[in-house]
Amino acid sequence: MSADELAPLHPDAVGFTLFRVLPNGGSRAYTSVEFTRGWAGAEHFLRQLRACGYVRNSSGTPDGWHVLDVLDKDGDIVQDYAIPPHPSRAFAYIKRKLKLAVVRVDAEAAGSAGSLAMTPNRRGLLAQVDAGHVFRDAIGDSYISADRKVTGKIAEMAAAGWVELDTSRPGGFWRCTLHGRAQRQVRICNYGTHAVAETGPVDDPYVLGETRYDAPRRWLATVGDTVTVSTSASAAAVELRRLAVEALTADLAEQEQDALATPRSEEH
Repeated sequence: MSADELAPLHPDAVGFTLFRVLPNGGSRAYTSVEFTRGWAGAEHFLRQLRACGYVRNSSGTPDGWHVLDVLDKDGDIVQDYAIPPHPSRAFAYIKRKLKLAVVRVDAEAAGSAGSLAMTPNRRGLLAQVDAGHVFRDAIGDSYISADRKVTGKIAEMAAAGWVELDTSRPGGFWRCTLHGRAQRQVRICNYGTHAVAETGPVDDPYVLGETRYDAPRRWLATVGDTVTVSTSASAAAVELRRLAVEALTADLAEQEQDALATPRSEEH
């Protein structure tokens, strides 16, 4: 095949989607389209793009900002073509003709997957809350042991649903919600090729889920029976943490209900 000859369309192809790398390093995925004529419709559209100079062979490495992904009947990416930066109207033409819309921006997804990111400082503050050392005074300021003011940090955690005032204890003390306890207990271990969500002792952890590479620009995050698809490893790790926290929160709630339902033995 000559350098100018377009690679044959994959035999399982029935549709397309677009992928775009943003100047800030993020990425953007789009809705997909499936042709009513299946492979024949996709191949006809591809020939139109080739005639206009709007598509070329992918080099197998990052080949620019825009990519045309080829999809099979299950929506899996089976092939891709590069969309050249010149003419600049190529990407807009494909997007308009296929009636595609943005469905995900990685940077936005990372921010929306949880209102707060877990950091060592937040984990440490949650530990102080869990130990019963953080309280709110009469004018609404929060402190650790009366000498370290943490009003802003506690406010953002309260807004995220990580902490709440303990109404069963006098003195305006904060306590961790089940969601906050789960946030503190979940650890994400990134091994480069994949990430693992775990909880429990470091030397004997319980694995909640993991991420794995599935196809170009397709990463899966799996916790239990739930699987989500992301376009980068970093976005998949964010999804993994969100799913793991949700699963652990549910487990903690079930444990709490079981404890309440279990009658205490009578004292003699």
